[in-house]
Amino acid sequence: MRKQPYVVVAALLAVGCAFAAETTVGSITRFGIYEMAGPPSGPWRVASVRPTTEIHPKQGLRFGVDFEIAGVTEAYGYVVATLTHPAIMKPDGSSETQSTARMGPFPVSDGRLRSSYGFTFDHPYEMVPGAWQIQVSYHDHVVAEKSFHVVTQP
Repeated sequence: MRKQPYVVVAALLAVGCAFAAETTVGSITRFGIYEMAGPPSGPWRVASVRPTTEIHPKQGLRFGVDFEIAGVTEAYGYVVATLTHPAIMKPDGSSETQSTARMGPFPVSDGRLRSSYGFTFDHPYEMVPGAWQIQVSYHDHVVAEKSFHVVTQP
């Protein structure tokens, strides 16, 4: 009989997460190539964003999304950003097609959580052409996504 309270708590948590996912709506509010400003040691700030989904990679180029999630009931929220891309072969011989970052806590104002996520081409081996996608998840549900096409330089 001692297991029953745990089952009830687990069920309530599952219902709470399902309710949060059903009442939240995400959107991409800005996307493209990000130009950053600030001293080399930081803090950095976004100077401008050139809206585009076609990315011509070069070292140091940053692209990404700004997103907003509405209907958040917590005072602070966490999101998971997932970047999916063609296989990147690393110098150590390993490869990856996806990276995931848990981000937050972000303050919630008027039921809205706002932030940004992006990728910077730091190394030549990362400049892989093809379809790239950013997904933003809240409570294990994808609430916003944007696709990009990385093209090779002529």
